[in-house]
Amino acid sequence: MRKQPNLLEVVRKKRGYLLSCHRLLYDIHPRLLAAYDAFYTRYTLAAVVAHAGQRRAADAGRDGLLDPDCKKASGSSTVP
Repeated sequence: MRKQPNLLEVVRKKRGYLLSCHRLLYDIHPRLLAAYDAFYTRYTLAAVVAHAGQRRAADAGRDGLLDPDCKKASGSSTVP
């Protein structure tokens, strides 16, 4: 039988720190911390991916890549 890693150590390694709320959730019930960690990971990862996609879209618009008829003036930028 394979040994389960300590969930608190998994959270610590993933984030680089532990908060008191992590310990509290674990003390109440380890599955509660696991559910919170899974939700928080998905939430923060989705936000990072969405932000990166928005930046790429803004860069493409600025460079005239979204509209082939768009003429970009040399040295100008429409996105701050």
